[in-house]
Amino acid sequence: MAETKRRFIIRFGLPLLLIGTAVGVVAIVLAIPGGTPQNQAERALDPPDKVVVEVDGVTIRQKDLARGISQNLFGVTRQKAEKQRLVQVVRNALIRHFLDTNGIAVPEDAVTRDLNQIRSNPSAGGCPYCAPAATFDEMLRINFYTEDDVKDEIRNRLGLAQYLELYWDTEGKKSGRPRNDVLNEQLNAILLITGSQMNTAVRNWENSRQRAGK
Repeated sequence: MAETKRRFIIRFGLPLLLIGTAVGVVAIVLAIPGGTPQNQAERALDPPDKVVVEVDGVTIRQKDLARGISQNLFGVTRQKAEKQRLVQVVRNALIRHFLDTNGIAVPEDAVTRDLNQIRSNPSAGGCPYCAPAATFDEMLRINFYTEDDVKDEIRNRLGLAQYLELYWDTEGKKSGRPRNDVLNEQLNAILLITGSQMNTAVRNWENSRQRAGK
């Protein structure tokens, strides 16, 4: 049974890995120590507890954007770094909210096991939205990620696989259609909804910054 679920996770992991492309994730940019006068001028950030996005029961604050972004950036403005991070944080939060709403809980030992695999081989793409890197810390740095973000990615991937297993047992079998077709269709529907919500949240954030003249 455990091996069957493992194969299922691998089989249905691919559509989740593609959500970044489907909903327009911005290009990966490199953050390294240093900085320019423009970067330094952008350090006057909004208050940490300021709400920057609210969508479908998910609240993202300024401190959620600041976490994972170096104070010294090179080759990218802080606004672009924050936008990339906003995309990642909102996407993760929306999927997690969906899973929580449906009563899906992923065992922490399963998350830890996959995290350890990513630590030992970060270039293998265990974080589906991260650019390949030589070390785990480098992977976090160049993608404006934290270890908790990677855990969220893992938890969401395993949680979606668990949700789809339950969906098949309770609803999918009734359709009389092939199992893979039913579950792929359900997964794509989830990702389409959360992806649309994420795009709307990012547009609203951009519009609010333009109105504020930032």
